[in-house]
Amino acid sequence: MAAGISIRRQLMVPLLAGFFVVVSGISGVSAWLQSSRASAELERRQDEAVQVLEDAAWPFTTSVLKQISGLTGQDIVVQEPSTGAILSSLPTVPAEIEALLQGPPVTMTGRSAAFELQSGSSRYRVRFVNPRWQPQARLLVLLSQQTRDEARWNAVWPPALIGGAAMLAILPWLITITGRWSARLRDIQRQVAEIARSEVGTASAAAAAPPVHGDELAALVDDVHALGERLQTLKEQLLGTEREQLIAQLVQGFAHQFRNGLSGISLALQLHLSRCRSSDDRSLQILQRQLQLLETEVRGLLSLDRRAEGTFAPLNLVTLLQDCVLLVEPSIEHHGLQLEMMAPASVFVSGIRDSLRAACVNLLQNAVEAAGPGGRIRVQLLAESGRAIIRIADNGPGPAPEVAERMQQAFVTTKPEGIGLGLAIVTAVARDHHGSLGWRRDHEWTVMELNLPECTGIGGVA
Repeated sequence: MAAGISIRRQLMVPLLAGFFVVVSGISGVSAWLQSSRASAELERRQDEAVQVLEDAAWPFTTSVLKQISGLTGQDIVVQEPSTGAILSSLPTVPAEIEALLQGPPVTMTGRSAAFELQSGSSRYRVRFVNPRWQPQARLLVLLSQQTRDEARWNAVWPPALIGGAAMLAILPWLITITGRWSARLRDIQRQVAEIARSEVGTASAAAAAPPVHGDELAALVDDVHALGERLQTLKEQLLGTEREQLIAQLVQGFAHQFRNGLSGISLALQLHLSRCRSSDDRSLQILQRQLQLLETEVRGLLSLDRRAEGTFAPLNLVTLLQDCVLLVEPSIEHHGLQLEMMAPASVFVSGIRDSLRAACVNLLQNAVEAAGPGGRIRVQLLAESGRAIIRIADNGPGPAPEVAERMQQAFVTTKPEGIGLGLAIVTAVARDHHGSLGWRRDHEWTVMELNLPECTGIGGVA
């Protein structure tokens, strides 16, 4: 299975991103609104301070100015008309402020009368005041940028803190929720993997557990359970009476593609042998036989759906059996087996050569595997009462009792690496040729018999 991003991460990343955007957006908008309100409130207080000072009938002293500054949050600077002295709630009056006071008189009213003034590193929002009862006095109300920044910060940090706390609260909850989803999805994935490995019985039992939540995942678990049961039913049907038709449909595509590859290899080998006519390398001859054997096996697979290629024609079974023995000879030598062959000069049948050769090769290969190293194989060809009988026997232990009655069916085998198609192929070929396949135990021998109708009165046909 290819490695990738887990479902948990796929869920957490967009959810966290979405929560972050939403919470940040809400916190940001709230902070901006609070900041704007705080700034507007300071400006409103400055306007109120201007109105109060415009109507003030008391003398302006330093203590009075500081008291008003403490109440309004504004700094106030006044120039006495009689003495020209500058009184202020500020510890030090900036030179730019003094220049405004010493300049020509300015009459400005309303909120539009405010303007910004930069003085060194400080910045002020300045309003002129024209006292009604002291028209000669020069008075300024100052709102410093530092005061506005502090007010904005005090307005911003509560929603920002709430947003951060919300994110911290959401994170463990999200981890828990996605962990549960991920665990349930892993269970479903495990069940599907068991079904993919044909462990449908185990998958069905695991999926049969009652769901904890009545949601879509629980419905998916139920569907997986139903799928497992359905596949179990299909598996049983596949092993039933229709198994040969089902396996025939499965192997057709594979067999055709595999045969095309074998044809290419055979052509390349033949080309090599034609170019090296003096070569007597026995390994090349064995390789050529093995390719022919593989091609025979593929043709046998094609015969499972009764679509074997070729036409019925008279065939000499003696020549055919000799050809088959030659194909499996490398396996016989490898296992150190003894092979005895008894046949008359000729026995003819009407059949398809490739199909009959595939059937005989399968019987010989089964005998080789059953006999085991150092075993013995007997091949007999008989003609009795208008029937041609191919009898292949081995001195192996014979089929296991649990498969003895079913070994001609597809998928029935005791070999760990086998799929149980060899005798199914032979049975299909026998049926297509109006014959039959049987077997028996004769003392210490297992005897397989392929019974076919004989063609009489034919000679000289290979």
